[in-house]
Amino acid sequence: MIAVRKVSQSKRFASAYLVGIDLADGSARWVRLAGSAGWLAYGGRGQWSDWPTLHEGIVYRTDELGVICAIEAGTGRYRWVRKLAGVESRLPSPRLPWASSRPVIDGNSLLTLSPDRRELLRIDLETGAVLASRDTRQLGQPGYIFEHAGRLVAVAPSRIASMPLGEATSGPVSLSDVAPDPGFLGRVVASGNSLLAPFASGVAILDAGDLREGRAIALDAPGNLLPLDDQLIAADNEQLHSYLGWEKASQVLRARLDADPSDVSSAISYAELAARAGHAEAVLEPIDRALAAMAVNPIAPEVAAGQHRLFELLLALLNGDDPRAQLTPELASGAVERLGAVAMSSDERATHLLVLASVRERGGRINDAVEACQRVLLDAQLAAASWNREGSSVRAEVETISRLDGLLRTHGLEFYQPFEHEAGAQLDRLEAGAARPEEFESLARSYPRSTRAPEAWLRAAEGYASNASGLRADRAYSHGIEVALAIRAVGLGVDLDIVGELVGRRVSALLAANRLDAAGAELSLADQRWPGLSLTTGREQVDRTLLESILHDRVEAREARPLIGSELTGEAIGMDGWALMRALDRRDAYTRRDTVLMLAAERLGAWAFDTTSHRMVERWGFETKAKPSLVRRDAETVLLFEPDDSGGTLRALASVDGAPLWRSAPLGESLARAEGAAAAAGGGERTAPLDGRVRANDLVLAVDETVIAVVSRSGRVVGIDTTTGREVWSTRSVCQSVHDAVAGDGVLVLAGTENPEAEDQAGEPVVSILDLGSGEELSRFNPSGARVRWVLVGRGSGRVVVGLSRGLVCLSLPDGQVEWTLSESGLEDTTGGWIFGDRLFLQTQMLELALIDTATGSLVSPRLDAAGCLDVGAPIDAVRTGDLVTFLSPAGCAMLDARTGERVGADALEPAATGLVQPVPARDSLVLCEREPIPGQVGVYRLHLLDGRNGRALSTRPLVLEEAPRRIALLDGVILLTTDDQTVVLPTTSPPAGSSR
Repeated sequence: MIAVRKVSQSKRFASAYLVGIDLADGSARWVRLAGSAGWLAYGGRGQWSDWPTLHEGIVYRTDELGVICAIEAGTGRYRWVRKLAGVESRLPSPRLPWASSRPVIDGNSLLTLSPDRRELLRIDLETGAVLASRDTRQLGQPGYIFEHAGRLVAVAPSRIASMPLGEATSGPVSLSDVAPDPGFLGRVVASGNSLLAPFASGVAILDAGDLREGRAIALDAPGNLLPLDDQLIAADNEQLHSYLGWEKASQVLRARLDADPSDVSSAISYAELAARAGHAEAVLEPIDRALAAMAVNPIAPEVAAGQHRLFELLLALLNGDDPRAQLTPELASGAVERLGAVAMSSDERATHLLVLASVRERGGRINDAVEACQRVLLDAQLAAASWNREGSSVRAEVETISRLDGLLRTHGLEFYQPFEHEAGAQLDRLEAGAARPEEFESLARSYPRSTRAPEAWLRAAEGYASNASGLRADRAYSHGIEVALAIRAVGLGVDLDIVGELVGRRVSALLAANRLDAAGAELSLADQRWPGLSLTTGREQVDRTLLESILHDRVEAREARPLIGSELTGEAIGMDGWALMRALDRRDAYTRRDTVLMLAAERLGAWAFDTTSHRMVERWGFETKAKPSLVRRDAETVLLFEPDDSGGTLRALASVDGAPLWRSAPLGESLARAEGAAAAAGGGERTAPLDGRVRANDLVLAVDETVIAVVSRSGRVVGIDTTTGREVWSTRSVCQSVHDAVAGDGVLVLAGTENPEAEDQAGEPVVSILDLGSGEELSRFNPSGARVRWVLVGRGSGRVVVGLSRGLVCLSLPDGQVEWTLSESGLEDTTGGWIFGDRLFLQTQMLELALIDTATGSLVSPRLDAAGCLDVGAPIDAVRTGDLVTFLSPAGCAMLDARTGERVGADALEPAATGLVQPVPARDSLVLCEREPIPGQVGVYRLHLLDGRNGRALSTRPLVLEEAPRRIALLDGVILLTTDDQTVVLPTTSPPAGSSR
């Protein structure tokens, strides 16, 4: 029986047939029409045809045209035909030939997917009546089904469901984990009590009942699978590949080795096969034969590659990646010895020592385990190496300290005593001489659990501060505080005078640098961690009340908004040729200032409103032909980016009088000098998920209070000191195609892809966490089966949230450990968000808001009522004022409770398709202006003032403008509105007395 399709293109009509072919002579015994359907001109037909099932002389077939039929195989006589909903238009992704389904017989009924794949149906064999149905969304929306061992297996593009055959339409369902992108690359097949699911890097072996993944086998060329007794056949798009079982393969490889003892590749393959087959006892002999063969000619080209293969093999064996490979202590000792023999790079040598520490601990050799950890910490090159773990990597120093803490907590502090004495003696020698701060830092890093380590960090910080190295001093203070906390956690004594000096000096320095968030977080943490701690600077007591007062006043000033009245008054003032500037960094963007920055053809100026003359006056300005962009403005500094042919420069001016503070070296030249371990960045264009096509030399600026990270899309990065404009570091990062970059909490986080192995590959997704003070990579995270879209740092929280194509992941800083993941439906391909405390307001791909608790990763609400304020384009700003978060966009504004996400208020405007000018918050109100004129009134636009707490309308005023408005800013008592070629100044009445904010 053959299922065929007849199509009439001119009539847009398709018919499904079954044809019975005589096996003896190939003649057509019968031809039967199963059903016909038309299609819309703009739709298109589906892409596949399902397979028929033969049972007791009856052939059953389902067709996507919307028909299910039963036909006698011998005569072609109809038993019954049923019409159901078919596929009405083109499917989002055409089904592959191997993804076709066929009806499954279960007693007196059959189970089949409906033609449109929306239901699983149970149909009576005799009458064709639908006995029961189930929504396939409960099963992951499968594309095909089959029966195995009394269960029905339903397979979606990247997920498998399994249920008892007799209860398929109503019983419990087991669901597998989601397969990594791009999903399954062949048909899922059954073998014994397991299901074999081919994906991009191999095949997953799942229990057919509960779908738990027992293990995964790496295959060079996965595809459609055929499991046989002694081999596995895989068919990809071009070739057949045979993978032999252990018994057969071991015979073949041993014969090759006996015939040619110098065959390094066969020896390594033998060892790999033994490990993959779970025969750990057979691994070491072929490894020794490979090492002996490589020793004959150690400079041969294949030796380096062979050593790397052996290292990966032994590491997987020692890490227990395969649960069947149970190593005896003797095997583990032998394997780790050989791991050290083949470790060549710094990464491999550090990894060997960490694995050696674990093996020694399991063997009860605690002194030797601690000594192995110290060997990593005492070698700066090894400490800076990378420790790779599943899906991510971290500096070996960070992983080693974690291992060391575990050893001391579990087995006792006495095992660290030799290193405690050595650290104290070295620190005494350094303090007795004229040691450099780098020497104190090196000592603190080498003995991180010595009780003298916080003191060493303090001495390093004092030296850096005296050398005007503010960034390095702050990093040293921070490290000293964290080390003191960690020392106390493992049970060692801490000098509270040293801790008080570290905290006091750091908070004072942070306030001096106007790093208010970090200063507030440090004071809050000190209260939690060290209740009653006395803060000092230079051993002098710090006035805690004065410190908190300064911090409170500065935070209050930063969060203050301009004061305006509820009505316009007086005449509008036109400023021809001047346009308001919008800061790229939105922090402090709406803070109350006494001037606004505006740009003319060849001049930048800071303008104020003179309440006496009711005129705008220029406080300061300068001539410029560069058309600079405003990067950020705070109380002290105006930061500008000036483009030019060499890549542009950064320029800093004093906010008060415009005095030049510094100007960076040409950024293009600095980026060109950036060096690093990663491969050279390629040229041309690339794609960023949120920005579309970008050029390799396009720049992203990530701004912190201390450092501006200038990031090229190709992954070169330069760190610029915000106080001096000097380049403090540069690097060529592992992230070779940058999608997003953000700075905060002392780190720079880059999100994108690593350099692909070939030009036609997309590259592996990566999140790289760099030290903002030095540019060193602290950790790395490689998401599995998902693309990286954006990153957000929760300032003061020690967390970074990463938006992936399949949900979210939260990493701890700076070690990049996964704290939680969230892959709820509707959170795919999100477009960004805003973090306020422990709340993440997330923007979904449907331009809606979801609310996430960043401390736990729980979904507080999947859909907040934002009153449609996010529906019209960008930009979107979120501003927190007290217990409210106000969202501002060209679609309007909405006020949401900062904890619950409940809507408190929103505007009631209905703007035209082009939306509003970006709304701007005042102290008690919001200012909005429509982009389109009033219908029937050319050049007349509406300006609205709303209550800032609930969106209630305060006033509406028509404005006569020559051009459409495009930007708004506020000063006390005035509204400024930029059109295409001028800025209009609109004085307001005085704000009411007793305004609340």
